[in-house]
Amino acid sequence: MLAATSPRSLSFVLLLLLTSLATPACAKREAPSMSDMAAAPAAAPAVAGGQAQGSKGTEAMPRKIVKNATLNLETGGARASREKATQVAERLGGYVVSSSESETGEGNGVNVSMTLKVPSEKLSEALGALRALGTKVRHESVTSEDVSAEFYDLEARLKAQRAIEAQLLEIAKEAKNVTDLLAVQKQLGEIRGEIERMEGRRNLLDRQASFSTVQLSLLEDAPDPSLGTTLVKASRDAREVTSAVLHGGIRLAGVLLPVGLLLGLPVFGFVRLLLWLQRRRVAR
Repeated sequence: MLAATSPRSLSFVLLLLLTSLATPACAKREAPSMSDMAAAPAAAPAVAGGQAQGSKGTEAMPRKIVKNATLNLETGGARASREKATQVAERLGGYVVSSSESETGEGNGVNVSMTLKVPSEKLSEALGALRALGTKVRHESVTSEDVSAEFYDLEARLKAQRAIEAQLLEIAKEAKNVTDLLAVQKQLGEIRGEIERMEGRRNLLDRQASFSTVQLSLLEDAPDPSLGTTLVKASRDAREVTSAVLHGGIRLAGVLLPVGLLLGLPVFGFVRLLLWLQRRRVAR
């Protein structure tokens, strides 16, 4: 290849290659969006049963839908419900991402927060099984996002970038000097970096579409207090109030005693002086 273009610099050849392959290839291989597929049924894919077909109607392209759910439940026992929620996720082919617990305000129970992953096609089944673990559903929501257009666009752009990579590898084999080889290696590095970035994003979308995330909160019911519990709490409250009053009285006395001494002694001396003067007048 380079023999035919030996009068020119290899950099010029690389520029022509990238110009001819990058822009047209990406333009030709750019994946159609789902709206384009539905708008042009004669020449573009038809969408039916949750799948989109290619422009030739021979390759099925399943939609990529990212689904996530939030579920807040009241339950009689949060720890026991956590174990059952774990079993539900594992039975459906999912797993627990994280789990944490905290004490309730009364200090006699716990609340549990969990993040579960379940296969997207089994999300409805998972939510039904999780609802059965609680005595009351406080909040439930499900969101979905169609990322099909971005996913298939990334796949098309990856094909174009790999084609450029293959052409650069052929040019590298025919490089005649170090300068030409370094120029090719630089272009290869940029292309491979772009390929890795797009592959990472595509794989992330694929994982998100394959497994749904469920944010589960298990809120332990407050038990109805018995008479004995109420008496114990009343006794504890009485002790706390009495202790607070005593501590407050002692602290107040500590403040008022010095003030009383500072003000009371001069007043006491003045009263004694008045009484003494009065007695002298009476004696005369």
